[in-house]
Amino acid sequence: MVQEKLEGFDPDGQFETEVLSKKHDRNGFHSGNETLDRYLKQIAGQDAKRGMAIAYVLFAKHDPQTILGFYTLSCNSINFKTLPEGAGKKLPENRRIPVVLLGQLAINQSVQGQGLGRKLLADAVKITTEASKQLGIYAVVVDALDEEVEKFYTRAGFSRLEDYERRLFFRLK
Repeated sequence: MVQEKLEGFDPDGQFETEVLSKKHDRNGFHSGNETLDRYLKQIAGQDAKRGMAIAYVLFAKHDPQTILGFYTLSCNSINFKTLPEGAGKKLPENRRIPVVLLGQLAINQSVQGQGLGRKLLADAVKITTEASKQLGIYAVVVDALDEEVEKFYTRAGFSRLEDYERRLFFRLK
């Protein structure tokens, strides 16, 4: 469902995503959320070196240094019992379920409200779906920061996990 809802956002192909590197201007990124900004500027590179998370950045093709948005992906697992009723049919109840954690997602203030969050989310699901062809990955999970962010993810097809206030998941097909 996420793919159907989000595909076609960039019909002119003017935006691109790639793994964060030194060529990207981290200091010019300001999302309005100090924690997310600090993560991109000070921690994302360290997480990548340590194998903890990979940051992907969004930029306009005509200006590849300027970060318009970013997200991170890392491996995780969830307890079977946290899945909503019916979501875990035919899964082993006594094992952890492999997932990818969408750990951070932010858009630069200068371009907020233009649908770039949907573009990033679609990209994260696409990358995770491709990885699931090589690895066992059941779903993408995310911890929404607040109610507004939770609505963003639920509109895209994510569902709430049991026993968590704002942890959501999207089942890969």
